[in-house]
Amino acid sequence: MSHPRLHLPLIAGLFAVSGLFLTTALPAHADTPTSALVSEDLISEIHDFIDRDIVRLSILNQNQKYSDLDPAAITALDQQWVAELKADEKPLVAATLSNPLSTYLTRVQAHSSGLYTEIFVMDKNGLNVGQSNLSSDFWQGDEGKFQKTYPVGPTAVFVDDAEFNDETLTWNAQVNLAIADETGSTAIGAVTVEVNLTELQRRMNARKDVKKAEAPEAKAPVAEPVAEPVAAAAPEPEEAPAAEQAPTTNADANNTPAAESTGE
Repeated sequence: MSHPRLHLPLIAGLFAVSGLFLTTALPAHADTPTSALVSEDLISEIHDFIDRDIVRLSILNQNQKYSDLDPAAITALDQQWVAELKADEKPLVAATLSNPLSTYLTRVQAHSSGLYTEIFVMDKNGLNVGQSNLSSDFWQGDEGKFQKTYPVGPTAVFVDDAEFNDETLTWNAQVNLAIADETGSTAIGAVTVEVNLTELQRRMNARKDVKKAEAPEAKAPVAEPVAEPVAAAAPEPEEAPAAEQAPTTNADANNTPAAESTGE
């Protein structure tokens, strides 16, 4: 695809979706994202919009249409595409860009809000079936995006070298996947999704900031007050028993002098 880019040689990774992903790094550059940003989550997101009937049916239809193409016929189609780019009449280009699959891929790219900058689907011959942007060629069969996906198997994933686009000032990498049939056992074509790594890194950083802001602040444990021992209450003094009064006897009563009466 023709974009003004500064290509930096990296070690591209070919791998199946088994948890092993490319972890190479670019030369020193401030805040330079690399294809190491392509995670299982991103691969899963791509599968979500590629594993659809409109994609499979479009590929199967073209596989049947071009089932008997020999290398010379494939080259002729590619040359026709290149010639039409400079011509007024563009039957092959127009038919491809206006088909249902191209319309679908264009919508997917638009809804990504800048994360995906290009999407195109290839048949078993490496010929474009549908695409979101106008491409410089029609046949991808001689490129790694096709050779390291479709022939490898239904789960093959190939992340190409990261490149710097000096017009948009962004880093980009093409993520290439084999496309399987409905059973998932046989590859029927392939897809290339060009990912804006600069935007991907920005979103990842933003998510980290949100999670950090939402995380509860760690607070120092508050020591529980130690209860002071309560002194035992002093027992209340018992009341002293009342003094016992001696019983009065008759003798005492007889000895008590009677009050004298005063008479006149």
